[in-house]
Amino acid sequence: MITWTPALINRLKALRLKEEMPFAEIGERLSEEFGFYVPRAACIGKAHRLGLPVISIPRPVKPGPLPPAPPPPPVRKKPLGQYVIYELSNEICRWPIGDNPPLLYCGDNTFETGVPYCRHHAKISYPHRKFE
Repeated sequence: MITWTPALINRLKALRLKEEMPFAEIGERLSEEFGFYVPRAACIGKAHRLGLPVISIPRPVKPGPLPPAPPPPPVRKKPLGQYVIYELSNEICRWPIGDNPPLLYCGDNTFETGVPYCRHHAKISYPHRKFE
């Protein structure tokens, strides 16, 4: 508990009213000047009990929400069966076409999340699963 001496009270008033400091800085300054810890909350409580007017100190403005991300580039459509491995994405069928290098892939659109194939190749790959 802090014993509020007249010198401490006068310094609190000066820092708050004349210099318009926030209470956190007032507490730090009083702690340095008087040689004992003066918490921010004690400064707020004493200022309230003294009836000091509320001073609105401008706070830094937080940046608003980020602008929406630009839409992804359109998927380049090639003829089916002409996609190489580095052109594949989650939305393109990954069914390999042929056995000889360079290995090409189907490239049709996938139809269901979690299935890396188009409807036709999913029916071949998962024969026991029913697809709509």
